[in-house]
Amino acid sequence: MAYANYNTTNTGSDNHSQGLLTKSADGGQSFGAPVRVSDYYELPDCLAAQGADAFVACVSEKGTAKNSVFRAANYPSGGVNPTNPNQVVVTVASYINRDSNESNGCTPNGVNPATGGNLYTGAKTAGACNNKIMLSVSNNAGASFTGSTTNPRLLPVVNTAKGQATTDQWFQWAAFTPRGTLATSYYDRAYGSDETTGDMDISVSTSSNLSSFKVTRATSASMPLPTQFPDADGNSQFFGDYTGLSALSGANALWSDTRNPDAFLCPGTGTSSAPPALCTGAEPNGLLANDQQIYTRMTPAS
Repeated sequence: MAYANYNTTNTGSDNHSQGLLTKSADGGQSFGAPVRVSDYYELPDCLAAQGADAFVACVSEKGTAKNSVFRAANYPSGGVNPTNPNQVVVTVASYINRDSNESNGCTPNGVNPATGGNLYTGAKTAGACNNKIMLSVSNNAGASFTGSTTNPRLLPVVNTAKGQATTDQWFQWAAFTPRGTLATSYYDRAYGSDETTGDMDISVSTSSNLSSFKVTRATSASMPLPTQFPDADGNSQFFGDYTGLSALSGANALWSDTRNPDAFLCPGTGTSSAPPALCTGAEPNGLLANDQQIYTRMTPAS
């Protein structure tokens, strides 16, 4: 069982947390001591980065827009390689990583004393801070991981396609195919103007050797920011929280999609004198109101 541990002792501007794994060898009757999978850095404090949605983290778009305020968090997800049971792989998302680091202008800056959320210099600067899905591997049945003693800035990532190095990927899920290929699905702002508008896509990364990854765009077009559960400005404060993935036959990603507008019966229609007509609406910030619907798509994975 892999999970996030926020009870981490930090000093100065450091604000990392830990991904841990606790193992049971008797079907859950008992568990061993926690093993560190990797250190990681949580997404930025939303109130500090976006001026809204206190006490949660969010995936802030770059630039001056501040519409992406839905609650988000980094978490671990992984599995056991069915072709090699001693190999346990865990993906851990991190805001500080090999592509998002001090040399790019992204610096951890402690925590917000008002909310407890992580602060960063460079959270709104294009090309600086960005979230990545890191990879930590155990080849001794979970006794230790490559991330146990490796700085998150040096761990490999599954987001290796052109355009992903400076953009955000989050809400991942990971699973092995029966033949031992690792598949990871996630939200992705590497396409079009997603990085600055806050729109997003779904990508799937697959690897048979855990060193090189093939990245496939699962969505046919970018989806807009969610508008359900809005604040006073019309920005949604809640969006799905997780994605899902089944890898029994290909990589079947499952996600909440917002491309369909929120349609309703136009006022004054649907009566004996006026046939029904569908209308759409806009939020106070001008975003077209949309629905959250469950989508899935199969990506080939051996």
